[in-house]
Amino acid sequence: MVALALSENYDAESLRALAHTEKRPKVRTRLLAIACLLEGRGREETGRQFGMSRNVLRIWVGRYNAAGPDGLADRYHLEGRPTRLDAAQCVRLKSLVEAGADYARDGIVAYRVLDICDLAKREFAVDYSVSGMTRLLHAIGCSWLVPRPEHPQGDPAAREEFKKNSRRSSMR
Repeated sequence: MVALALSENYDAESLRALAHTEKRPKVRTRLLAIACLLEGRGREETGRQFGMSRNVLRIWVGRYNAAGPDGLADRYHLEGRPTRLDAAQCVRLKSLVEAGADYARDGIVAYRVLDICDLAKREFAVDYSVSGMTRLLHAIGCSWLVPRPEHPQGDPAAREEFKKNSRRSSMR
């Protein structure tokens, strides 16, 4: 059982005052729970009142003892695994994606994420999953929403004629 350290800077009232100014709801709840413990309430009762188990409350007491009220904030791990491509390769990939697929070179009219995975493997010798490539494309500022592709052997005049004579335009 972790004993609650009584900090000289914080008593129950000062923790309650700090909780009233706190903007993050989870931290506010944890501050109030620690204040209740400092007032002498039991862990079982305090945990039940604030919707947490005794064990979770014990963990927050340990974090409070180690770092004070700042230790009650959630610790997010934002770094994650580094990308397999360096900055220059990311710029090159973005330019390739923005240039679009070449029918003669790629054999396709428009890129899908699977095709971009193959492109990265071919150009940079790195293997990405579909979800990993989607995250990378989002990180480098590429959108997966693209206009409808046009076949290279399509006839623009026939396309315009079709648009003029389609039901939708005749209903206007």
